[in-house]
Amino acid sequence: MPTGQRIQSRPQLVTDALITLTTAELRTSAFIGKSRNKKSRGAGVFDSSVADTNMIDIIGAEAELAFAKLCNLYPTDFMILGPHSKAKGTDDGDLNIDGVCVDVKTTTHENGMLLCTSKHLSGIDLFALIIKKGEDTFQLKGFMLATELIAEDRFGRAEGKLKRPAYVAKQDELYCYKTAMQKLKKILHLYPGLGLKTLAFLVLPIYWVIIILASFSLLS
Repeated sequence: MPTGQRIQSRPQLVTDALITLTTAELRTSAFIGKSRNKKSRGAGVFDSSVADTNMIDIIGAEAELAFAKLCNLYPTDFMILGPHSKAKGTDDGDLNIDGVCVDVKTTTHENGMLLCTSKHLSGIDLFALIIKKGEDTFQLKGFMLATELIAEDRFGRAEGKLKRPAYVAKQDELYCYKTAMQKLKKILHLYPGLGLKTLAFLVLPIYWVIIILASFSLLS
């Protein structure tokens, strides 16, 4: 996030906000999801823990469009079909809000959690969780800063609920956009002159050095 970017007030981005997609929007999302799935499979990107990756990609596209609609912003990257990679630095999230890069996560489970399987933040500042509640209805459950979600104590299988480990946050830990921006401003105030992306690249190597040193201390 550029430090000079003015963060606007977005009162619609509150927890439990509902969004409805039109038939045309659902059809567009289905086309995008299926096309992304085909591109990913063609590039050799697979997820053995997911039975129906095609449906996952469709629901993901629906959630992205629903979030953009709630924000009243045009989803610039929505039509990009090629696979993105946080590890390679090619995934900057799904929507840019006032210079803040937001990665939208989705689930069909009413009590679903915010999950991220990658430790790489790339250019992502903020995660958002969207629940698909019905055929055309979606609900924003809240946000969490990327630097807050990607933390050692959040990595695991959520007490055996997950097939593979991920960084996890429960719904009651999420907060509205206003709170997220207040947290973001505090971070930028503590580290003047740094954007969140720069800060993430500085903090994560230190985090992994600590993990490696701790592992060696246990072995000695």
